Amino acid sequence: MILQALFQHAVEARLVEAMEAKERLVHLVLTIRPDGSIAEGSPWQVLYRTIADPKKKEAQKEEPGRPLWMPEFPGVNSGGKANFLAEACDKVLGCNGKTGEPIADDGQNASKAYLHFWQRIADAHKATADPSLTALLAFRDRYLATPEGRDALKSIADLRPFGKNDLPTFCAITATQVIPLDKKTITFKVGVTSGPMFEKGSPLHDYWKGEFNRERFADAPESSANNRGVCLVTGLENQQIAEVHRTLIKGVPGLPPIGGYLVSFDTSTPSLSSYGFERGWNAPVSEQAAAAYALGLNEILADKVCRRRFGNAVLCSWIPSEPEISEAFSLLFDTPAQDAVKKFFDAFEGQGSFHHALDTRQFRSLTLAANGGRIVVRRWLDEPLRAAVAALKRWFTDLDIEPIEVPRKAASVAKAGGRKGKNQDQTPSDDVEPIGDSAGTGPLPLSIYALAATTARVASEVQSTVYDALYRAALEETNPVSLLPSLLQRLRISAAQSGNAIRFQTSRFALLKLILNRSEKRSMLERQPMLERQLIETNDPAYNCGRLLAILDDIQYAAQGDVGADVVARFYGNASTFPRNVFPRLLRLEKHHRSKLVKNQKKRHVGIALGRKLDDVFALFRPVSDGGPPDFPGTLSLQEQGRFALGFHQQKAKDNRDLKEYLARKAAGDTSPDLDTTDEFLADSASE
Repeated sequence: MILQALFQHAVEARLVEAMEAKERLVHLVLTIRPDGSIAEGSPWQVLYRTIADPKKKEAQKEEPGRPLWMPEFPGVNSGGKANFLAEACDKVLGCNGKTGEPIADDGQNASKAYLHFWQRIADAHKATADPSLTALLAFRDRYLATPEGRDALKSIADLRPFGKNDLPTFCAITATQVIPLDKKTITFKVGVTSGPMFEKGSPLHDYWKGEFNRERFADAPESSANNRGVCLVTGLENQQIAEVHRTLIKGVPGLPPIGGYLVSFDTSTPSLSSYGFERGWNAPVSEQAAAAYALGLNEILADKVCRRRFGNAVLCSWIPSEPEISEAFSLLFDTPAQDAVKKFFDAFEGQGSFHHALDTRQFRSLTLAANGGRIVVRRWLDEPLRAAVAALKRWFTDLDIEPIEVPRKAASVAKAGGRKGKNQDQTPSDDVEPIGDSAGTGPLPLSIYALAATTARVASEVQSTVYDALYRAALEETNPVSLLPSLLQRLRISAAQSGNAIRFQTSRFALLKLILNRSEKRSMLERQPMLERQLIETNDPAYNCGRLLAILDDIQYAAQGDVGADVVARFYGNASTFPRNVFPRLLRLEKHHRSKLVKNQKKRHVGIALGRKLDDVFALFRPVSDGGPPDFPGTLSLQEQGRFALGFHQQKAKDNRDLKEYLARKAAGDTSPDLDTTDEFLADSASE
């Protein structure tokens, strides 16, 4: 099924028809005259391309080499052969790219490759009588056939001091600079004003297309009648079966630079020979289909829209024949702005631009890794586009949680590198997910990378299995519950470091909400209400313990202001795992803090208002005895620890929402007595 999907992609993109040529990086073009002599002046044309400078943001720099449309090698070059028309220095000029010494005629691969390069040109000249090839052969006879000719070549290619230590280096000599020839690809141009030798539709292109197909397919050893059969990919009969899949695949992390194979056969292992079949006959695929699926996969891996690399794996996702929808899916994972999410799903509604594909297209996703020179398929998904859209919609619904915007004052402190207290109160730590887009116009739904980063100390330490679990949760509606322990551990560590600033870390709480709501391990008796976007009223002790800690933190802040380590920094870890051991002590501290508030005439009303909030949460607990204190749970399971965290965050989010509403009403001139005095105090504190 995977090979059929990749083959289909290659056919739709017409990759098989154009596989005889591709863009290759060419560094130098040598200009010669029609008689084969080197052009006067500066015969070398040095090619550059512009790339982004990794050391300077938004800057660009010139890098040697430019992609040119050139002939492709037919199959795999295992040594002793060369490309047509463009190759490295040793194959074109017949001399070592570092020292300039002529290649010895000793029958080794280097000598064979040099002879093969020029034999290709001679064969092409014989078949086409192309004048440019006549010039190339004349160049070979004039400069490469005799020692005297090679001496004449030294005017444009010779040893020159190069590098920091001015070491003798074989270089191309131009009017303004010298270019080391080692690992540089060289091609030719005949005449100063002429264009490229190899162009689409030219006689050389037509010749090479036929030659490529002959070498790649017709002359393969399996072309005999005994090596024909039914292709499992196309279903066609009497096809030349590929004993070896020769087209290399590149772009999978961990593969050698030359590439690797998705399908390969080990002849040294008898257990891999099913029913006596050997090599490609274990799973017969035609030569054309074997080349096509590899070309299709290579194009997908080269497309930044379709691929997502994470750790030692890469995920490819695409919708056949729908590049715009494929790109929209990709952007939704990378930069899921709130308006973009709505626009995406609206596009699949009645008159939307994507509605036509909803019931006619498939969504395909392929996760790959490497093992030596072989490619490992970790995950394959092929489902109707409608199912993928529905899964993605539920993904964003389950992630939806009320965010808390970072106050402007706190954001400016963080930007300046300053702190507000040792626990950075009001200031997010480095791993806080920013809320709002670059223009500050609203909250952002969370990207897959921000969610994954919540499970590790820094983003670079995120395991590839984390991304895999998140993508499966988004596209297959699975529950990434395996991430819960590491997510909670990082949350406890972050609380100890950042204190109540963890409330800004929307990514953590959104992922917690998704995991808990999708959990299937709770029995019907243990099942708690589904967590919503905002604070819910429930008798769940774990959730209410989290709410309680949030209110106790507000009471401490109202009584003492900024402190070196707030209640959250000191007690979150133990409170979220052993509430009964911690909350009695915290309530004793709360009485001291509230007493201080009540005695202060300016803050008395704040103490009373916060006390009412506390009593409202106490009422949700079962008391130890009639009229006694709440009966806090002894220990909390991982699921309950997650509900504790969400209770804390959603209580803080409600307080933040109430504060915004208070400020809006106050700005509108509303002086009604029902305005919460707690919000008034917090508003005044935020402006200090």
